[in-house]
Amino acid sequence: MAAKKKTVKKKKKLATKKKKKLATKKKTTAKKAVAKPAKKKKKVAKKKVAKKKKVIKKVVKKKKLSAKAKINKEVKSDIKQLVKDINATFKAISEVANEFNFEKSPNIKDFGRKDFDNFYVASHGASHIGKMRPAESRRILEEVEIFAKRLIKMSKDACHGELDFACSGNEGACWGEVSNTIGLMAHYGSIDAFRAKVNNQKLSFEECAALFRALDWDHCYGGDAWAMIAEETAKLERMLPAFESNVNDIVIQVDHIIDLEHNSCLFMEVYIDQPSFEYGFEEYLDDKSGGIPSFKKAAKALMNIVEKYTGPLVPTEEEYY
Repeated sequence: MAAKKKTVKKKKKLATKKKKKLATKKKTTAKKAVAKPAKKKKKVAKKKVAKKKKVIKKVVKKKKLSAKAKINKEVKSDIKQLVKDINATFKAISEVANEFNFEKSPNIKDFGRKDFDNFYVASHGASHIGKMRPAESRRILEEVEIFAKRLIKMSKDACHGELDFACSGNEGACWGEVSNTIGLMAHYGSIDAFRAKVNNQKLSFEECAALFRALDWDHCYGGDAWAMIAEETAKLERMLPAFESNVNDIVIQVDHIIDLEHNSCLFMEVYIDQPSFEYGFEEYLDDKSGGIPSFKKAAKALMNIVEKYTGPLVPTEEEYY
């Protein structure tokens, strides 16, 4: 009887335990059934918010880019106008200066930005020419010599062009035109013989220098400034051809001649292709003196040779400021 009671009690206990387990399971299932859609809704809402943020970010970026493009367009337009104004100013200055300038020969090609960039890159290379391979050093010597020869030809044309004022009848060119005529006739036999030498560019730089110093000139023509141009070019002519041993001296002499002025401006001004220099030739020379120009028009092969020995010749943005 006691054993039967014990079995009944055990069964009741098991049944109660089963009921509790079932109730707990039902509760958990019910909770899950409620929580699952809520979690899903939360996830969907989160996705929507993220998508919205992405769209807003895209719109803001687009607006920023649009504003930036607008500013860039305006800045570019301003720069374009500034360059136009600068070129117009240079043209006006050239026209005024040309009133006092000789007429250059049509067969003399103007010097552009590319010519100067190539020369100055080669001049950097000239300092390292002893370390270069034969083909590389030959390229440096060629570039320096080509520029030097063109400069001599240009200087010859300029000196003869200026000497044409000696007895040209150009108003104010020579105060002592009569004394000049007598002197030239005594030396050359006749004015026509002198003119023929000038027109055919048959005078040496030494003769040109002597005439610039000896004749009677107005302050706007000839005189000591032109004598120095002739004398310094004569020195350069005697230095050529270029070798490894003298290339650096040639570079220094060329650089010196480029900076020479006659009675109103740089004597090279007449032979410069001004539009090829973004902010003008003199500004370029000022930048070069400060080591700033980017030499962007220089031949790539030449840059590659030189930069192997010098490091980058293109300045960083910080170097401009």
